[in-house]
Amino acid sequence: MQRPLALHAPVWALVLTLGSSVGPLAAGDLDVEAAPAREILRRTPFTATDDFWFSPALLTNPDLLQKLLSAVECPGHEPTGDPLTPCPPGSAVEVRGFPYVSVIEGSDPRFSGREIGVANANLDADYAGRVWGLWTLRLASGGGSWRGIWYGSRSFIPEGGGRGVDTWLSELHLSGFGAGPLAGLRVRATESVVTYTPLPFPYEALEPLQVPGPCSNGECPPEGMVEGRILEPLRR
Repeated sequence: MQRPLALHAPVWALVLTLGSSVGPLAAGDLDVEAAPAREILRRTPFTATDDFWFSPALLTNPDLLQKLLSAVECPGHEPTGDPLTPCPPGSAVEVRGFPYVSVIEGSDPRFSGREIGVANANLDADYAGRVWGLWTLRLASGGGSWRGIWYGSRSFIPEGGGRGVDTWLSELHLSGFGAGPLAGLRVRATESVVTYTPLPFPYEALEPLQVPGPCSNGECPPEGMVEGRILEPLRR
C-alpha cells in the first residue's frame, strides 16, 4: 500500500521546474564510474523497492495533467491529449523532462527515502525504446542524499507474455554520488520496473483509469525492484 506523503504544490512546483529545465541527457554527461586506479572500495550490497507516488489530484486537475503531458511529443503527429495514449497509433513518442516522485525503501537505510527525478525517452509506436534521466534521493533519516543518472530500455510485452494484460518492462541502470553525510560514497544499481500503461502510471492510478493491474483490495505492490551496491573508498 502506498504510504501517504505530503507532496502537494511546493513539491510539484519543484518537480515541474526540473522537468522543464532538463533536456536530453547522455549517460556520459555525469561520470560516476571514474575512480583512481588504486582505489580500494568497500562494496555493500542492498535491495530496495521503488513505489511510484500517486495523488488522485493528478487525474482531476486538468492544468497539472496538461503540464505533465506537455513533456510528450509525437513527431509528425498531433498529441491526442489522452494521458493513457498521448500519441496516435503509429506515431513515435518523444518524452523530455517528464517529472516523477517515488518512495524508496531499501534494506540499507542509506538508500531509503523520497526520490524526485525527471525521465526522458525515445519510444516507438508500442511505447518501447530507450529511456534515461536524472534522480535525487533524499534519505528518510535526513542523513544526506544521492544524485545521479539512470538509463536503460523499455520493452512492450503483449498480453503480459500470457497473463492477458499488456505490460511494459523497463530494465534500468542507476549511478550516483552521495552528498552531505554520504559525501565520498557512490552507488551503482539495476532496477526492473513493470507498468501496465503506455506512459508509466502508478499502480494506484490504474483503477481510476479503468486499467487492469496488480492491486488487490486496495493493496498495491511497488512498481520497481532494485539491486545495488554502495561503494565506500577505504584507501587511495
